[in-house]
Amino acid sequence: MRPSLYSISVGLYLFHTVLGGSVTFEGPESTRGAVATCTSDNNDDETIADYMEMENLGFIRAGNNFITLDPYFTCDPGSISAIKNVCESPDIGGVVTCVKGEM
Repeated sequence: MRPSLYSISVGLYLFHTVLGGSVTFEGPESTRGAVATCTSDNNDDETIADYMEMENLGFIRAGNNFITLDPYFTCDPGSISAIKNVCESPDIGGVVTCVKGEM
């Protein structure tokens, strides 16, 4: 039995979907600023990024991740509340974590 291109692509899709995905949100100076991550077991990176982009959160999409021009982006609830609301919605079913940078 030889695998077809169709079966390989379906297998890769299912493999990637089962593993879930994540996207990050960071300030313009990623080495010094906070980094928030939305992780979902139900969706892959691209699907999460597409949902986030549709919500117009004020971040610039770079691949499947996002950057803000706000140099004061932090892990405080005011900075990440919009990210958290979208990430934890039923569409994504994710969890937000945030790591404080060295300011």
